[in-house]
Amino acid sequence: MTEIQIVLNDAAEVVMPALHDFDVKSLKIIDKSLILLLKDRDKEFVVKFVGVEQMVVCGFCQQNIILDLLLLSHKNCSVEELIQSSQRLGLKCDLDSETMHKYKNGDLVYSILYSSVGLDLQVLSKEVHVYQN
Repeated sequence: MTEIQIVLNDAAEVVMPALHDFDVKSLKIIDKSLILLLKDRDKEFVVKFVGVEQMVVCGFCQQNIILDLLLLSHKNCSVEELIQSSQRLGLKCDLDSETMHKYKNGDLVYSILYSSVGLDLQVLSKEVHVYQN
């Protein structure tokens, strides 16, 4: 497996690697890490969230197609912006004062996986890595 450099656009969406229209084939939780296996015909990616502090997952079913993965960090979204846009983003993780402090210090990344069908995933973790098989 080769780690892929993640590139974000101004909206904090992952544009590299292009994960649009990939099927979520599996979701595993191992030692405070959440691992997603994404497949599309001849390509396969693994998204690994390391040091997971909080997560919300629902709607996992036979068909889960991701549209966008957003990675909101203190560099591209301040705590104030995150709180103000919570309704628009549909945030489901609790942003208590301790969590907000960790986020503001750059210790956490807020990841939101938007899907066209099924899976709804939000993760607060220390790191996010993408690998290609």
